[in-house]
Amino acid sequence: MSPITLNGVTMRRFLVACLMFGVVVIAPVSGSAGTWTLNDFTFHIYAPAGTHQEFKAQVYAWQGSVLGGEGGGAVGSALYSSTTMILEGNDAFNAVTITPAGGVSLVYPGSYVALLTVSDATDFAASNGATSWGLAPAFTHQPSNGGGGFVYSDNGNDLSQLTSEPWTGSFDFGDLAWTAHLTDDLGRSVTFDTVAAWDGTSTISDWGTPGTATYGQTLAIPEPSSIFVLGSGLLCLAVWRFRRIGGPSLAE
Repeated sequence: MSPITLNGVTMRRFLVACLMFGVVVIAPVSGSAGTWTLNDFTFHIYAPAGTHQEFKAQVYAWQGSVLGGEGGGAVGSALYSSTTMILEGNDAFNAVTITPAGGVSLVYPGSYVALLTVSDATDFAASNGATSWGLAPAFTHQPSNGGGGFVYSDNGNDLSQLTSEPWTGSFDFGDLAWTAHLTDDLGRSVTFDTVAAWDGTSTISDWGTPGTATYGQTLAIPEPSSIFVLGSGLLCLAVWRFRRIGGPSLAE
């Protein structure tokens, strides 16, 4: 068990540092069909100079709690998987936007996770260094976060472990700084956005090699009447920095 440091406070981790980050989504009700399309999603990643990450964006169905640290996990085959994407370190935050061709169909009721992972064997071997992801205020959830939170999996270069084992974590760290756009089967649009709550500097770190292979965000979307009363949706992103002390750590 290695310690995690958050804003100078050391906490004992009960599980191994994760290697995968993702976002869990619970699809909204929509008209009579209850079908929504995830059109795009964006994460904000700080990449130090010299870092080279090769990764894939994926969307899976999710089973169990959508909050981090409660043992949920991805299930089934990927509903979407991108080709290999590349992030070169530039000592700056990079908005990484994924736009699946034709979108990703989400059916109510159901939970999903959107993630980026370096755990494909070829990607893992070609990557080096660790990056940090923008995080909304730690240990809190924003009204626009979609009802889920930041999740991760310590699967290393074993992509199959993403769906065969519960995702790791001992704490609910909150939300990643992210944005997603969805459209329902009646043509209505919803935007989930936690970036407004992000201070632009807070991060959660240690994604990459060595580090945690997969990071993501979960969503638990209510029925359309609730969504459209609230306005632009419920997606939250958390931004935390992990200092590597035998595992991830948080800092602002």
